[in-house]
Order: sequence, then C-alpha cells, then structure tokens
Amino acid sequence: MVDINLVSAIIFYFVIVFLIIKYRKKFIIQAKIIALYKTKIGLKLIDKIASSSPLVIKSLAGLGILFGYIGMIFISYMLIQGAYTLFTVPESSPMIAPVLPGIKIPGSPVFVPFWYGIISIFLVVLVHEAAHGIVARVHKMKIKSSGVGMFAIFPIAFVEPDENQLKKSKKRSQLSVYAAGPFANILLAAVVVLISIYLLIPFALSITDTSGVEIKQLEPNFPAEESGLVAGDIIYSINGKSTMALENFTMILKDTSVNQTITIKTAQDKTYTFRTTSSPENASQSYIGVYIAQHLSLKPSVVEKYGNMFPWSLFYLIELFQWIFFLSLGIGLANLLPLGPVDGGRMLLTTLSSFFKEENAIKVWKQISILTLVLLIFNFVYPYIRNLI
Repeated sequence: MVDINLVSAIIFYFVIVFLIIKYRKKFIIQAKIIALYKTKIGLKLIDKIASSSPLVIKSLAGLGILFGYIGMIFISYMLIQGAYTLFTVPESSPMIAPVLPGIKIPGSPVFVPFWYGIISIFLVVLVHEAAHGIVARVHKMKIKSSGVGMFAIFPIAFVEPDENQLKKSKKRSQLSVYAAGPFANILLAAVVVLISIYLLIPFALSITDTSGVEIKQLEPNFPAEESGLVAGDIIYSINGKSTMALENFTMILKDTSVNQTITIKTAQDKTYTFRTTSSPENASQSYIGVYIAQHLSLKPSVVEKYGNMFPWSLFYLIELFQWIFFLSLGIGLANLLPLGPVDGGRMLLTTLSSFFKEENAIKVWKQISILTLVLLIFNFVYPYIRNLI
C-alpha cells in the first residue's frame, strides 16, 4: 500500500530543494544548512497591529516574560527528567523528541501526519514570528525583513529585528521581544483548545451517533493481533454484548477475566474468538492488545440535508486543531530551552547579564547551553542506540 504521508513528504522536500536551487541567488545560505529567503512581506501589517493597541500589547508582553521563565524552568526539568528516565527505565520513551511531518523518526514516540503537520507548523511559526515582530515594533525597534527558509530539513519563518537596536534597548524590552514568540504559541494552543471544547466537538457530537469501537493500532504478539484483527476494524460486540459506545467496550473488558475466551464481532461481518491475556501494567486485568477510539457515523437526518462530505470536514478541522495545539505548545516550550540562540537562551543571557559582568555572564550562559545541548542530543539519540544494542 502506498504511504501517502511519505510520498507527500518526498514531493514537498523535492519541490523545496528545487526552488532553493533555482532561485539560489535570492537565498542567503548560512552555516551550509540554513537557507533564508528575505522579504518585506507582512511588515506593514505588523506595524498596523503594533500601533493599534500598544499598551495592551506591552501588558501581554510583560506577562509573556513571566510565562517565559516558567516555561524555561518547566522544559528544562522535563529535559533532565526525560534523560534520567531514558537511562534508568528500559523501553521508556523520550520526553522531548523531534518531529518531521509525514516521516517516522526512529526513537521518536510521535508521528505527525504530513498535511496536518505542515499546515500546523506553518501557522504556529507564523504566529511565533509575528509576535516577535509586533512586540519589537511596540518598543520602537526597526524590523529589517521577514521571510521563510529551511534549517536543514525543517521549514522555518522569521522576522528580523535590528539587532543593534535590540541590544541597546532596556533589559525588559529585550526579554519581552524574546518571550513574545513562545508566549504567542502558548496562547494559540489555549485558543484552539477552547474553540474545540466549547464549539467544534459539541457540534460534531450533535450530528453523529456512536457506531462501534474502531481499532487504531494493535500491539504485536498480543491476542487481538494474533486472532487476525487489523487496524481499521470496527468492533460491534464482545460475547454478544453491544460495544457501540466506547464505555461499553471498556466495561465489558474490565469484567472479563484473564485467560477467558471471548468472541468479537466486527462491522466487517467477521467473528474472532480468542483468549484474553493479562495486562502488562496490571496482571489481574484482562488485556487483548488494542488501541481504540470511538467510531462515529453521521445521523441520517444530517446526511439527508448536507450529504456525507461537508459534515465530515468538521472532523478534519478538529484533528487539525489537535495538531495545532500539540505543535504550538511543543514548539513554544522548545524555544524556551536555555540553549544558545533560541528564545530561551537569549532570555537567559539577558538575565545573567543583569547579575554578572558581561564576560562572566557569557561564560555561565555557554556552560548552561552546552549542558542543555548534550541533554537534548541524548534524548534524541539514546532511544535509537538503545534499540540497536
């Protein structure tokens, strides 16, 4: 079967490489792995937003500094805790892992579907960089350019404040500019969650009926997989008891004993009979080795009025919002790592320079950055090495 995600990713990166080569004179290449295309697109809009409510933006930017420090402490703790867990707990997953839409990265527990990932990253990065630019303009700093590019295989966007003006500005102004991007990502994550919970999901549930439990994934060498069940099968009943609703499925398995024979009937009009096993996490609990989700079908009245395609588009939007939430929160927090040139690293250096002489501040900053980089590489690489051993 053709892997649509992988094919989409290959075509996308082929087009990107082609465009960079064709218009190479318009790209700025840095460190051999960064390609930047500078423009003036969006700068007038940034100016317009910055001048519309400067006091409100400054207040939010001040709040962003507080969230920036909290986020820096949180993500640093997660990085340290993740490295410790990887080293001490066999088969544990990394707390922090890279993602590349459409491509499964070895050792990473997260797979992002290509189109959901590309659209989400584009929006997340756009909001992130626009926030940097807006806060910089509120503090009367010049924005030299905006643009897009590639950092190795990762797509990026940027706004470029005048670094000389930025460095000469007050410490609080610098911190507010650095924290603006991650804080905007956190706000974006909060907004999409609220829209999903209070608008999209209730409406989606109002136009659908529960119609079985869908198998999303099976664990190898467990009863469900060995019986012949496959991902995509929809379970209608267990031992004659209806599993149209997810909670019914859960309750039936909970009341089933370990090593008890069960019969599963699916929407594909097939029947599977096998014995349960014990749960890896609780030996007294029965287990069959499936990851499931509620399967929904459109109400007949909705299909009659709107057809099939339009109502289902709402569910694509809900899934897109889920990925926007995860990636916005993840990218926002990752940018708060106390590491070199990222926002958290720049916040750290600015903060240290308030307590130490410049030379000492830079020395401490470099030591923390190196430690963070080592821990980050360990989180990325160790799961892959562990699987090879």
